[in-house]
Amino acid sequence: SEMCIRDSSSTISDAEVSKFSALAAQWWDTSGPFKPLHQMNAARVRFVLDTLAEHNALQSSSASHPLDGLRIADIGCGGGLLSEPLARLGADVVAVDASERNVSAARAHASQGIGLGKLEYVVGSADSLDMRGDFDLVCSFEVVEHVAEVAAFVSSLSELCKDGASLCMSTMNKTPVSWLVAVVAAEQILRVVPEGTHDWQQFIPPERLAELFREANVQADQPIGLIYNPVDGTWTTSSVTAVNYMISGRKLPKLV
Repeated sequence: SEMCIRDSSSTISDAEVSKFSALAAQWWDTSGPFKPLHQMNAARVRFVLDTLAEHNALQSSSASHPLDGLRIADIGCGGGLLSEPLARLGADVVAVDASERNVSAARAHASQGIGLGKLEYVVGSADSLDMRGDFDLVCSFEVVEHVAEVAAFVSSLSELCKDGASLCMSTMNKTPVSWLVAVVAAEQILRVVPEGTHDWQQFIPPERLAELFREANVQADQPIGLIYNPVDGTWTTSSVTAVNYMISGRKLPKLV
């Protein structure tokens, strides 16, 4: 039976968890259903490094291990597509997913890899982790559009951040063009992702996510758009946030 972690605010929807569990074995197939995420990975890693540099949070001058000394939580880690590169860059990574099968797939893949001794996988959610205020960076990429209670979810990510820590997220804007691209083109015409992957009603405009950051005591940075080039399969950053975007912020110290 599928193990599903329920938590106080039930930010995870059961249906979403089972949907991705069914695909767990295919996470690391670069031409499988998660191909777009594999293609997006370089842009995500660059965004994390750029955010930490802008927040003056990098503690290491090592070119090969710039994340040395930093503790990172990757929430909704799936099969570990982002968790592994972050660990290889030197970070202590706690990677969390509500699906036990995703975590099993991620652990199995990591056990075959080199340089992943600082990577720990946990079945759970941001608010079931007993690690409040533990992390220099909390990231959650392409997750929030699958969450039931968005405000509670952002708040639980903020709770994991140390004061001054960075929060990085990515998702899809709620615009007519995002519906055409993500649902009509990606699912129905090009079939680059399985049908039913996206629910446009759950997409979130960057202004709204920035507002939820503020409510969770996180100072939001300017959102950055991501544009997909179907010809060469690359993602590039852009000022256009109409479809995919990434947003970062810094946890503000609580005023007593």
